[in-house]
Amino acid sequence: LGALENMESRRLDSLASHAVVVQTAVRALFARKFFQAMRALAIMAQANIRRELQMLRYRKIREATVRLQCAFRCHRARNTRRTLGRERAATLLQSLIRMVGRRRSFHKVRQAA
Repeated sequence: LGALENMESRRLDSLASHAVVVQTAVRALFARKFFQAMRALAIMAQANIRRELQMLRYRKIREATVRLQCAFRCHRARNTRRTLGRERAATLLQSLIRMVGRRRSFHKVRQAA
């Protein structure tokens, strides 16, 4: 009976060591899957944060560009308005000078007749 108990004890020890190997492999598999899932989530979170930072940077640059364009266009419009005002005044002055000259020549012709 001692030999049978000894064999049964060795069999149980062998099964236990095999169970430990299987449990270790399964735990390693679950840990690896968990790690890979956490890594994928971390990569996605980093990508989202980088995207948001780039979008914020892009918006700031775009707003600054629009402000600069607006300032330039306003400056150009003011200069155009001033130039047109000067041209209008010059045209009016030229017209008045021509009118006075023609009026004088008309009066001379009228007095001569």
